[in-house]
Amino acid sequence: MSLQNWLPALPLVFLGVKTQPLPLAIWILLSLSAGIFTSWLISTLNQFSSYLISKKSSTYNHASHEKKVQMFHLKPRLEVELSKKQTHQTDL
Repeated sequence: MSLQNWLPALPLVFLGVKTQPLPLAIWILLSLSAGIFTSWLISTLNQFSSYLISKKSSTYNHASHEKKVQMFHLKPRLEVELSKKQTHQTDL
């Protein structure tokens, strides 16, 4: 089993500010951890937005379906009432 060489301690320079010098292995582990966390966060937000879109879509479709059902039930009634009026007018 080999041991990690902790000697190459490197400071990270970000926007002109130097951080505390850390071994290269630590920087690599931190960058991998940040990448994994960022990937998880983006995936979670994407799934959440898909959930909200499907929920909104199903609510919209349900309301649209209700309107169609109401119109379907109203249409025969209107036709019957119109036919009654027409027969009543022809009787006069």
